[in-house]
Amino acid sequence: MAGDRVAGFTLIEVVVALAVFSIGAAGALLLITRLADATTELETRTFADWVAQNRVAEAELFGIESLPSQGHETMAGRDWLWQRRIDPAGGWQEQDRIEILVTPESGGDEFERTAPLQRKPE
Repeated sequence: MAGDRVAGFTLIEVVVALAVFSIGAAGALLLITRLADATTELETRTFADWVAQNRVAEAELFGIESLPSQGHETMAGRDWLWQRRIDPAGGWQEQDRIEILVTPESGGDEFERTAPLQRKPE
């Protein structure tokens, strides 16, 4: 019965196919994990920037002196700590520079936003 062969895959072919598939699946899983991390980081940066923009807008509306030097804000269900610094803008008599540093209250990276502000006439 040497002429009767059953069609199919050998064990070596199956092992090689599984190895190729598992390498591809591991690469896809790594890519998805990195994409999720980048999305979370981008979301955190966006919210921190919005917190800082709110403080800059408040300083523009009411004057830098009306803005406390630090504070707390809740945005998007998260708590944020912020701190402001005022730096006179070199030789510009009518402008200051405001820096807002924002940190998630749960800890993590500190985000900074710098903006020039016109001084309010006295």
